[in-house]
Amino acid sequence: MSNYDTPPTGQPPNQAYPPQYGQPAQPYGQPQPAQPYGQPQPAQPYAQPAQAYAAQYPPVAAAPKRNNMVFISSILLVISAVINFITGFGLIATISAVTQAGYTLDELGFSSTVYNLLTFLCFLGGLYMLVAGALGIMNASKPAKAGLLFNLGIGLVALQVIVLILSFAAGTFGFSSVTGFLLPVLYLFGAYKMKQQA
Repeated sequence: MSNYDTPPTGQPPNQAYPPQYGQPAQPYGQPQPAQPYGQPQPAQPYAQPAQAYAAQYPPVAAAPKRNNMVFISSILLVISAVINFITGFGLIATISAVTQAGYTLDELGFSSTVYNLLTFLCFLGGLYMLVAGALGIMNASKPAKAGLLFNLGIGLVALQVIVLILSFAAGTFGFSSVTGFLLPVLYLFGAYKMKQQA
């Protein structure tokens, strides 16, 4: 018999050991139940099912798709605005040169009133196109801003109608006067498509 099987001195064989540290005594020589092999361990308190993680971290909504028609036409509007500013300064230089030569536009067969209006519209229209183009670039992927862009598109078309009438009155009506409607119409149509997505 090993030392582990020998009962303490003064204790009868096969008797329970006295309690130690407040624990109940175990019967001497009684085998302990073996743990089943492969038994799964209980889940830890901090373990959470996949559904709990899904509830804590909901899926992020995809960003709205950018309206390429509004975006591209807005870039071209910004370029057209710069061209308008250059044209306006060119008209001012032309009128100044005619005046310095001792003539007036009316004497040369041109209406000075119409040319002055065209010069004013070059700067006003250029500023308007610059603002509309910048807002279109920034908001091309925001359907909530479609109403603003749509109203700006209506203003662009109306402004182009005025320029078309003045170009006809000044005798400068040409193919470019008609193609000037292309960008405003594309901008307006793209904004309309965005309104349908909102």
